[in-house]
Amino acid sequence: MPAADAGWFVALPDCPASEQVAASLRVRAPAEATPSEVAHRSGRPWLIGVWRADALCVLDVGPVRVAVCGVFPDAEVRAVLASAGSAGVLRTVLPGSFHVAVSDADGRTSLRGGAHGVRQVFTASLGGLTVAADRADILADLARARVEPAALAARLLLPGMPQALADTTVWQGLRAVPPGHLLTLTPDGRATEDRWWTPPTEELSLREGADLLRTELRRSVAVRTALGPLTADLSGGLDSTSLVLLAHQAGAPLTTVSVTGLGDEDMRWAALTRSLMPDATHITLDAANELAPCYAELSGAWAPPDEPFPEARTQARLRGVARHLAGRSARAHLAGLGGDELFAPAHGHLHDLARREPLQALRHWSAYRAHHRWPLRQALGLLGGGPRGYARWLAGQRQGLRSDMNYSAPPTSWGYPLKLPPWATATAAELVCGLIESHLTDAGPQADGRGRHLAVERVRAGSRGSRLYGRIFEAEGVRCQLPFFDDTVVDACLSVRSGERFSPWEYKPLLKEAMTGVLPPELLARRTKDETSRDAHEGLRRHRHQLLELCEDSALAGLGLIDAGTLRTLLSGPVPPRLPIAAVTLTLGGEVWLRALDRGPVTGVSAPYRTR
Repeated sequence: MPAADAGWFVALPDCPASEQVAASLRVRAPAEATPSEVAHRSGRPWLIGVWRADALCVLDVGPVRVAVCGVFPDAEVRAVLASAGSAGVLRTVLPGSFHVAVSDADGRTSLRGGAHGVRQVFTASLGGLTVAADRADILADLARARVEPAALAARLLLPGMPQALADTTVWQGLRAVPPGHLLTLTPDGRATEDRWWTPPTEELSLREGADLLRTELRRSVAVRTALGPLTADLSGGLDSTSLVLLAHQAGAPLTTVSVTGLGDEDMRWAALTRSLMPDATHITLDAANELAPCYAELSGAWAPPDEPFPEARTQARLRGVARHLAGRSARAHLAGLGGDELFAPAHGHLHDLARREPLQALRHWSAYRAHHRWPLRQALGLLGGGPRGYARWLAGQRQGLRSDMNYSAPPTSWGYPLKLPPWATATAAELVCGLIESHLTDAGPQADGRGRHLAVERVRAGSRGSRLYGRIFEAEGVRCQLPFFDDTVVDACLSVRSGERFSPWEYKPLLKEAMTGVLPPELLARRTKDETSRDAHEGLRRHRHQLLELCEDSALAGLGLIDAGTLRTLLSGPVPPRLPIAAVTLTLGGEVWLRALDRGPVTGVSAPYRTR
């Protein structure tokens, strides 16, 4: 079972069989983390788990019981419940990051997380009874599940596993409820899902959208400042600086943390921001002397038990930051993750823009092409071409999984081509092909139009990794908060016309417009993002010997997913220019995760149910 400082819950339908599941959870929980419980109105177990006292609100409305778990605006939840009932709470976007569960008079349990994946829901069938949880490893322990090799192979894909496959988990028999969907558990053991979130209409101008975004960011930050003293990342970039200054303006007792030695330009902006907040506490951590470098301490490392962490190269550094913050009595830690996904262009919007505003699309396309030096033929793919349907595009990805990678060109059609790294085996490719094949019948875009689809896909991919980022902080007792991924903030951004939300002549124009009057004018004039890839390559060089050791008796090789010899050869020298370093990081994340399972008991999954 999970560590005492890591929260979790399991949701059960209102039926006699739930008693046995609850009893098993009580027995398997460690002594230092005795589960709390909330019952259905019938008295049977409904929610059982470990959560902070201020993280759960339970409300009764006639025969219906509603529970909200996480960080949420209590008054707004009560107002929606009073005006729209339990159905309204289940289907309304509000600031914060939380799950909503409803137990009705017919014994059904309805449960949903967020619209994009920071708050997820997982299901498993236990003796014919479908149960749900907010963490896959909890259900894996109950179901004594084995690791699913096909899902691990899919997590080696570049540029990342597509959302069409995101219902797969790394545990056999377990399923992730797609983001934006509502799960209903019935007393007879069945489960149904339906969509509760759809993308907002893209109709606002830049100024209108900036006003809405400013309002929603203030609301999201206010939900966190209401918790009490905060710590916050202050990298010097636009994203983290916006959150820090909003929190400071809200009057929150604030401690900022900056990591030096990663980007000189960012540190100059961080120093300027600190000078604007003389009443806040500021700490700086030297990346070279106080924190672990990239790719350090991967051998024998702890890993988030749900699934491999896609940014494993920084895992030890993040835990070091969390340990520095753990003793500061802060109620939550603000991080700026999500800003790039929302505000930096991925260029897919040009396809939709060409159909609405062809002249504007052509001007933007020409400027982007000149800036990135894209070849004409490849750049034309941004405006059109490729399969008309998403399912056809996904089906076509099976053909080139092991061909050469080239991510210097822009994404075309429904996204970048899916590629496995050069050390992936034919077995891994076959497993991924089978996974794609099994999803083709129901495969559809995340939103209407290629650009809208790619925008939602990008946010959800970022949310999936950021959820695990938060788990690293939680393992040290620090509650990590990511306001940019709040449903209300994402909705505000998606409501802005893409031709104004992104610009080839301005860096993150929507965020800058929204933060006018909040950020200092000097920072609003910034047009660059600091380059930190040198840090990753230097860490790879410094820790090459330890990484080569991971190739010996590789757990991924033991599953037949990688050729350890090929990986060892590539790690023995500089990473080839055409090979994204993310390919190495994703593979090492899977390796570290599997090894952490075999050391156990990280999740409580006993050895016979693992991989080997």
